[in-house]
Amino acid sequence: IRILRLSGDDTDSSLVDALLGMADLQNSMTEYDQANGCYIECLEIQKKLFGKSHDDIASTLYAMGLTKNKQKLYSRALTFFQKALDIRVEIYGEADSSVRDTHSIMGFTEAANGELDNAIRKLGDALRVSQLLSNRIMEAETLSNIGNVHREKEEWELALEHYDSCLSIRIAELGNDDESVADVLMAIGNVQSDMSKHEDAVKSYKDGESS
Repeated sequence: IRILRLSGDDTDSSLVDALLGMADLQNSMTEYDQANGCYIECLEIQKKLFGKSHDDIASTLYAMGLTKNKQKLYSRALTFFQKALDIRVEIYGEADSSVRDTHSIMGFTEAANGELDNAIRKLGDALRVSQLLSNRIMEAETLSNIGNVHREKEEWELALEHYDSCLSIRIAELGNDDESVADVLMAIGNVQSDMSKHEDAVKSYKDGESS
């Protein structure tokens, strides 16, 4: 990085790559402020290279959001994710996996921040995009995640509704013996236990163990 900076070229893509690599290392070492500094420098170079709207810029903003999540600065994280989302929608439209992934991480971030209604809305956006993409596996995963938030809200029937939809898709796509089928059966059992439906819970747990 030092040598590349000395070259005097403030639009060097090699410097961007080096800075992103350094940011990854700093994140792994929990040096989040230093990582953020690398990302800021990256953005400055990327905007000179590409303008304001480019997938690489969206990726850097997304990475900055992940760093803020690690710091538990959830409102700041959501700001970066929203900027990344706006760029991705502008470039690709709604029906794109990167758009779905951004909606999804925003849902997780809202949940971590205690904003459960917002989490359900963002995960609902991720579900809609998964359906637009006809990606049944991701649809099932998002249904499970929505079910988790409803369980946290103690909305048992809504949680079961989403888990059941997830289960149907996973069985249809993956068969009865897939580990992900067992996972959602266990989740169903947990909700049934929360509802004091103990016999139903035991059956779901046994079905999960045999999957």
